[in-house]
Order: sequence, then C-alpha cells, then structure tokens
Amino acid sequence: MKSQPLCLFVVVVAASLANGCGPMSADDARAAWSSVGRSIDPSSGREQALSVNFDTDTSLDCLRSGRMKVEANVDAAAEDGDLQLAFDLGLQYFACQPDEDTIDGNLDYVAAFSSTGSDVGRSSALQYTYEGTLQVTKADGTVQECVIDATGTANSEIEQLPGAEFHASADVDYQGTICGQDADVVAGFDVTD
Repeated sequence: MKSQPLCLFVVVVAASLANGCGPMSADDARAAWSSVGRSIDPSSGREQALSVNFDTDTSLDCLRSGRMKVEANVDAAAEDGDLQLAFDLGLQYFACQPDEDTIDGNLDYVAAFSSTGSDVGRSSALQYTYEGTLQVTKADGTVQECVIDATGTANSEIEQLPGAEFHASADVDYQGTICGQDADVVAGFDVTD
C-alpha cells in the first residue's frame, strides 16, 4: 500500500492553576485550553519537504483582539517518506482574545515528532511539554490564573494488510496539570476504529 498524505495537527494545551489559588473547575480548564488552541489558527499549517531549519520572532493579531508574540525554532527532515520534526515554541499573550476568553501570560511548548511508513501503513509519535502561566479573563470579567505544567505523548497508527480491513488508532495521554486539573482529563483522548 502506498503511503497516504499525512495530516499533522498539533493540539496546543494550555492552563493549570497556581498552587494556593484554588483550581479552576474542569469546565473552565477545558474552555481555557480550547481558547489557547484557537489562538493559533490550525488552518494556516503547511507541509514542509526535505529538510528545513528556521527561527522566527514575530507578533500576530489574535482572532478577535489583542496580540500574541511567537518565538519559534523548528528543525524538520524528511527522507524516503519518513519525517522527523523538533520545535520549541514560546508564546506571549497580550490581551489575546481568540474567543470569549482573553489570555495574558506566557506558554512554552517543546515537541519532537516522528513518522515512519511501511508497506502496510504508517506510525507516528509526538512527545511534548507545556509550561507557563496564563491569566484568563472570562466574558463576565472573572479573572483566573492558569498554571500549565503538562507533558504529553501522542501516538497514531494506520495500517491495512493485504486483503484486510483498514485500521487506524490514535491516543493522546498527558501527565501533570492544566489549570489545576488533571491534564489527561482536560486534554487526553483515544480513538480506534
């Protein structure tokens, strides 16, 4: 079987409350996490070919209002259909409003991704860490501090043996906390067909 184009999406995890400040509710933690994800437009992703290394330091407008400063270093290499990617992303939020929440603060995201193909499918793995402190202002004016201290792993497999059904699975597991909540409860998932 020939390899199908690989779609890579990165789930951006955010928020975990400082000790002694009282944790956010699980619903607020999920909403804050979702806001951070929406602060980076996933539709802007582009595929890289062969080998690339770049550094950037730029400022972007957030979806509704505010700014986000992005510092990034990316190393990527592809050979014979296999991909290796490492990046370090630093985000600084300045009244960034990707949705009804407004985010201020800093978030660091470091990740390593690999994807290898075979005659019958493809396996991919992503290992990453998130660290930072965000101030999340809800639409009603409530301000909550969200400390993020989470590590994660994401694995996926796609395969089809000759004469067999197509099979795909993915799981994302987290350790640590997001806005005072268990990171795996806020952001983890498993999918198997």
